[in-house]
Order: sequence, then structure tokens, then C-alpha cells
Amino acid sequence: INAEYMGLRNLSSDDHNNITIGREGGIPLLVKSMKAFATLTSFQEKMWSTLANLSTHDHNNIMIGREGGIPLILKSLGGRAAAGTVLEKLWFTLWNLSFHNDNRILIGEEGGIPVILASMKAHANHAVVQEKACGTLWNLSIPDDHKALIGKDGIALI
Repeated sequence: INAEYMGLRNLSSDDHNNITIGREGGIPLLVKSMKAFATLTSFQEKMWSTLANLSTHDHNNIMIGREGGIPLILKSLGGRAAAGTVLEKLWFTLWNLSFHNDNRILIGEEGGIPVILASMKAHANHAVVQEKACGTLWNLSIPDDHKALIGKDGIALI
């Protein structure tokens, strides 16, 4: 299983392939596989890199949100002690997803704001986490109903 998905990760770093993977159904397959193999750490590490690469294009970005990628990201940020490259890929992906209104709404509905704030506290000295978390919160502050949630505990962190 690792070889096939390693190939997908490598291919996803090319812009043309990135778009093709999204259009050919790669995102639902990727999200489903990440859920099915949630306990395989090395697999997850490779797949977070792939998802981060795919999230850079609008079509893929929206598809990741629709296919259940947001709860998967939030669970990984809040559940286990993500660290290093995986943590950075999670944040890169969530930040990318937060640029689209539908995803902003989903992040809020999935309880993402408290998860974001908790991750900022847990990784207070991690520059990438702080940068991407602040950017994500900025994007999430666009819907009025998110402003109060962010302001309650987030102002001190920002």
C-alpha cells in the first residue's frame, strides 16, 4: 500500500498532476484511505503531504472539504500529538482550506475554532503553527458567528 500512495504523493507535487488527481477522483479515495488506515503512522505522514499538496488548487480545496477532510484534520490536530512535518502539513492544509467560504463554515461547524486555539497553546513556540493558525483564524473571522468564538480565547493567543 505504501508504494502506491508514495507515488501519489510524488505526483501531487506537480501542478498539472495535482489538478488531474483531483479531477479523476483521487481526493475521495485519499480521504477514505486515511480514515481506513488511521493507525498506520508512516502511511498517515505520507498522505498528509499529499493532501497538503492537493489543497493548493481551488477545485481540490473545495473537494477536500466536501469529502470529509476537515474533520480528519481537526481530529489529527486535537487527538494525537502531531509533531514535526506532519503538524506543519496539517496546518498548511487547514490554512489553505480556510480560504473558501464553504470550508470556513465547515471548520466552524466541526468545532474547529477551539481545536485551533488549543493547538496554538500546545505549540506556542512552533513558528509554523503560529503563522498558519493566525492566518486560519483571520480567514475564519469573516463569518460573524465565528468572531465571538475567536475573540473569547483567541485574542490573547494572537
